[in-house]
Amino acid sequence: MKTVKMIMCDLDGTLLTSANSVSDRTKKAIKMARQAGIYFGIATGRPPYAVSELIKIWGIEEDIDCIVGFNGAQLIDYTLNECRLNYPLSSANQLEIMKHYENEGINFMLYEQDGIYTQKVDVVSERLSRNNRLPRRELTDEILSHEHPKLLISCPKEKMARVEEVMSQIHIENVRGVHSQPDLFEIFDARNSKSRGIEQIARLHGFTLDHVMAFGDEDNDLEMLKECGIGVVMANGSQKALAIADEITASNLDDGVAQRIEALLNQ
Repeated sequence: MKTVKMIMCDLDGTLLTSANSVSDRTKKAIKMARQAGIYFGIATGRPPYAVSELIKIWGIEEDIDCIVGFNGAQLIDYTLNECRLNYPLSSANQLEIMKHYENEGINFMLYEQDGIYTQKVDVVSERLSRNNRLPRRELTDEILSHEHPKLLISCPKEKMARVEEVMSQIHIENVRGVHSQPDLFEIFDARNSKSRGIEQIARLHGFTLDHVMAFGDEDNDLEMLKECGIGVVMANGSQKALAIADEITASNLDDGVAQRIEALLNQ
């Protein structure tokens, strides 16, 4: 059995309940892991500045050692007081990508610290605004003139295949896209991934990905599930995630993260 020195956990569909909260059982398991000397962090597509506030609301602020946000584009290590930004998406690339989708009837969104900027209001932009506690604002040319960690597309589930098809036809160096939720697609610099962000933090603490247990459920978790020492997929995970899992735990609604951490500590 590999020695686990750090646990990294996705949020939506993994650590969080359907009410966008952390269960008492999961809070207790995280605390027990840290008392056993294991680092605990969050690896998410969400903005780290939003997550840093949300962990206070969820009641886990004191037990989070690090955040890998924006799918690895921004890192915060609280124990070492480190903050890093990796490979943002340029304004020129954002505009080029949007041009390819101009007749597809989808909605583009960008995060900034003061809100989520959207072309139009839809159920996805409302959900992201609510879940991250960031106000919705209008996406303007001024906002598009800045670089950003990622560009988001919302669309009905039945249009996701078309969004992926268009993305496959866009050939911009070091740019890739994945769907992170059934109605949400994320485009970012291909040099960023959750696993690469986790690796940077692991190195700061003197160990490697082989000592990391990662929990995830969606396609934007695939790299970290493959590359970390133990990749644990939730029972509610995507087909691609389930197919490459080292282990499968219970769903996020059944405290799957807590169940696996408890088993780790009791072995």
